[in-house]
Amino acid sequence: MAEYPCCMGGGILSLDAMSMPLFFAVDLGPRATLDRLASRFGATVIEATSLAPDGVGALIVGTSTSERGRLLESAARIWARHLKIPIVAIEDYAGNCVLGARDEHGRVVDPDFIIAESDFSRRCYVRAGFPVDRIIVLPPIRYDAYREMPAMPFRRADRLRGVLWAGQPERGMGQATLGWLAPWIRQHGMTLYFRAHPRDSAYAEGFWHEWLRRRRLRWVDCTQWDWPKVWDAPLGLVATAFSSVSVDAAFRGLPTLHVLHSRPVRKLLMQQKGVARPGVVVSGAALASSGPLGYGWIERSLGAAGLRRMEADFGRVYRAGGPAIDAFEEVIKNIIITLRDFPAPK
Repeated sequence: MAEYPCCMGGGILSLDAMSMPLFFAVDLGPRATLDRLASRFGATVIEATSLAPDGVGALIVGTSTSERGRLLESAARIWARHLKIPIVAIEDYAGNCVLGARDEHGRVVDPDFIIAESDFSRRCYVRAGFPVDRIIVLPPIRYDAYREMPAMPFRRADRLRGVLWAGQPERGMGQATLGWLAPWIRQHGMTLYFRAHPRDSAYAEGFWHEWLRRRRLRWVDCTQWDWPKVWDAPLGLVATAFSSVSVDAAFRGLPTLHVLHSRPVRKLLMQQKGVARPGVVVSGAALASSGPLGYGWIERSLGAAGLRRMEADFGRVYRAGGPAIDAFEEVIKNIIITLRDFPAPK
């Protein structure tokens, strides 16, 4: 088992049949994050408004950002609070855990514990007022499969001619950010592999096809492709406003550029997460630009020296420690076993 500072050591604890955790998540990212851990407990990730309380020792909940996801996951937290069982939120992206939700009596139903992906995430929640001793930092469990494979070095972006755009659901954000990058893509004769976010209403209405045609881009719509097909495309760079796709890409040796347009992107990041830059950028594992530095800066940053720096920073944050599944399992079991007389004092 990989060793992490938060773990007790000495092997995996055991639970009886009447104290198993329930796994609840709504959006795709949170469900993917909880899925492998749930299988360790012989469970599946559910999304239901009526929950059976029998035999549940804790609620393991995702950190969805859609309106529906936040509503349902808040309802699940309220349900767990009424049962007086621990609530553990596992973030799927740095800063995604929503704090301040209340029940019908106005009582706060924040998680009792947050499992965060990095010290950057921990600082986000501490600034928001969450107790630091209730935050456990573990490498993102959804990337365990990558950690079991040999590391792929970052490759030079100029050797392949494709740019993957990973979109956001917020209307107008993609147009502002991709609109800044589009002339650079066109100037270098690159092919844009366009992937809309599943909740992008502009894509559902057909808006993007006309928008991209007017920019005179050579582009391929890969929104409906499965991910193995996307990664098989001749990509040299992933571009996004902010998306966890950037971490998937880095594990495959692809550098990422975050276009942090000052008005729509940074404003939303501050509103949702209380930060102006994503954690993967702060760590040095990805590039970020809001435009004023110009396109030449991108090309210099994607040179051999820049890629070596990003690769080293990425490995330090995301590859360190090996697979985290055992550590996650032990943390969950430890919380359930030691908090049988829940709620513990805050």
